[in-house]
Amino acid sequence: MVLWSSGGNLNAGQGPRSAASFPPVQVLVDENAFSELNVAGAISGAGIAGFQPSPDVQAPNVFLIAPLGTVDAGEAGIRVAGNLFVSAQAVANAENISVGGSAVGVPAAAAVDAGANAAASAASAAANAAVTEQANRAGGRGTAQSRITVDVIGFSGDDEDDDPASAAAPTARRTVRQRPEDQSDRSMPLFY
Repeated sequence: MVLWSSGGNLNAGQGPRSAASFPPVQVLVDENAFSELNVAGAISGAGIAGFQPSPDVQAPNVFLIAPLGTVDAGEAGIRVAGNLFVSAQAVANAENISVGGSAVGVPAAAAVDAGANAAASAASAAANAAVTEQANRAGGRGTAQSRITVDVIGFSGDDEDDDPASAAAPTARRTVRQRPEDQSDRSMPLFY
C-alpha cells in the first residue's frame, strides 16, 4: 500500500479504535464436506492499517510519503502487519504507530528514565514526611499561629511628604497574632 501527498500531510485521523468492518461472510467447504467460516478479512479500528489478509498471504508493506508535509498517526493510529516506510518532513504522534516488521523513518519512542523517576518519587516522599513532621510538632494547637509585621513608611499623596521633619519621624510598627481557624479557643489573646 502506498499513500502519497506531494504538497500536503497524511493524517490517520481520530476515529475510534473499537470500530469494526466485516467483509461478506465466506463459507469454505473442503472435499470431506467440512465447512469453515472465513473471517480473515475482518478488521477493527480506524486509522491507516495494512493487515495480513490470511496466514498464507505475505504481510503487506506500507509506504507513507509526504515530502513537504507531516505524517500524523493521530488518535486512530497506524497499524502495519509488515514493514512501514515513512518519508516526510516530520512524523507526529509516533507513539500511536505499531509495526509487525521493521519501521524506517519513524522516530524511536522516548524512553522513560527509571532513575529520574525514582529520584522524583523519593523527593516527593521526603517532602510529604517533612510536612507531616511539622504538623505533628504543632501538636494539639490545631492550626499553626502566624505573625504579621507591618511597617508603615508613609501614605501616597500625603502633603507632609515634602516636609523634612516628617521624614525623620519614626515609622510605626505593628505586630498582629491571628486566631486559629476554628475560633473555639477564645482564651488566646490577640496582640495589637
